[in-house]
Amino acid sequence: MPARAREHHQPSTAPPIPPNLPPHIMSAQSVQPIHCAAALGSVALAYYLLPYLHDPHEYRRRFSGPLLASLSGWWMSYTCLTKDQNEHIRQLHQKYGTFVRIGPNHISISDPDAMEAVYAHGSGLLKSDFYGGAPGQASNTFVELDKSKHLKLRKRIANIFSQQNVLTFQPRVKKHIAQLCAQLDLRCREAARGVSGFNWTTHNGFAVVDFVPSFRISRSMLLATWQLELRSTDPGSERLLSIVGSSDETGQKDKGAVQIPVIAAMASFNTLIVAVQMFPLWARNIVKLLPWYVSGFMKQIRFFGLVAAIIEARLKRGSNEEDGPDFIDKFLEAKNEDGTGMTADELRSETSVMLLAGSDTSSKYACLPIPSVSPLTYLPVPSTLSSLFYHLAIHPDMQRKLQNELDEHLPPIQSEDSDDKNGIAVPPNDIVPDYNDIKNLPYLNACIKEVLRVHSTIGTGLPRIVPEGKTLTVAGQTFKRKRD
Repeated sequence: MPARAREHHQPSTAPPIPPNLPPHIMSAQSVQPIHCAAALGSVALAYYLLPYLHDPHEYRRRFSGPLLASLSGWWMSYTCLTKDQNEHIRQLHQKYGTFVRIGPNHISISDPDAMEAVYAHGSGLLKSDFYGGAPGQASNTFVELDKSKHLKLRKRIANIFSQQNVLTFQPRVKKHIAQLCAQLDLRCREAARGVSGFNWTTHNGFAVVDFVPSFRISRSMLLATWQLELRSTDPGSERLLSIVGSSDETGQKDKGAVQIPVIAAMASFNTLIVAVQMFPLWARNIVKLLPWYVSGFMKQIRFFGLVAAIIEARLKRGSNEEDGPDFIDKFLEAKNEDGTGMTADELRSETSVMLLAGSDTSSKYACLPIPSVSPLTYLPVPSTLSSLFYHLAIHPDMQRKLQNELDEHLPPIQSEDSDDKNGIAVPPNDIVPDYNDIKNLPYLNACIKEVLRVHSTIGTGLPRIVPEGKTLTVAGQTFKRKRD
């Protein structure tokens, strides 16, 4: 018999394989992924757990808060995605007091004296890396971290926010106030007839574009933008339903509501950006691979497309002396120290900040549209104003006191209403008082300040860090940065 055949028939000397052992366990290759996962898990655990146990700033001993928040930025990111972060933090302050730990190195302070100590120009505190700009976007006054660069950017546009310049926007503001009054009158007339009409609320929280007068985003421009984004075949009032969700008198949701991509982009952009910024710089690119971020990425692209469309349409149309200047007019006039103006990228970047700032501080609306007339006849009321209306409505004695003050200092209205193109009675702009007529009314100012106190205009804090060599003391607690 050949040698090979004899070898084949010889009994094996290897130990027998236990019959109950799964075959895949015997493969060395199958063990490697388990080892890698265990190693990565150990590194991640050490990264989060060791600083917590070491506690270099003594935060664990001094400040209470959610355990997950003390370990990572996941807690803050999650509360951002719920769009209810301010309420979460308010409840934590009620439970724990003035100081709450909301991040590994992040302390929330609820104390009036902290406002000036933390945010005053001379405080010496610095912006945290929370402000890192969006990828591919030129730097702007909001995201720039370098103090010298930020000072140059701030100087370039500081004059825009002077009181003299802000008052040049007054014709546009008065026009919107007149439209708001017309909508309120319409609702009152419907209520007097016992007709409740449509019950309108904002869809996804945002309907700011037509309200922010300083951009002069007119109804026609907004419609053009919608058509570019949606390519809708229906030119009727259904377009409005993408901004506001409607319900009938029984409270049933209108089945004809559709979603406009650009509005959805504005609704989700701030939420996604803030949720990502809660993580350290090195982790953000990893977080952006998660499904909830990937699903919203195209909405971010649409938002930047919206900004570009706004600027392009505004430049093509030119200035309108009747309505007065807008922010884009002012941005085009802004000059750097060397006399040059903004580049196209800088113009888009600063415009994005202004549009997002307007939407963020006006993030909850009481929309007042006319659904049966025109898909674009609506006026969204920002959060501060809608909150003021709400609190005056539930405190009629304060409403009467404010009304008496206004009646005492403002002349009676004797001008007749004029119909707009939709047949709605709109009071002339000249019956809306100038800022100088009302700026010193004590009770009006008190009402506005109280609303700003009880109703946050933004949904998250604006974090600062204590630099090396600086000590901050607030409400008996001292913060200082130790050398890494």
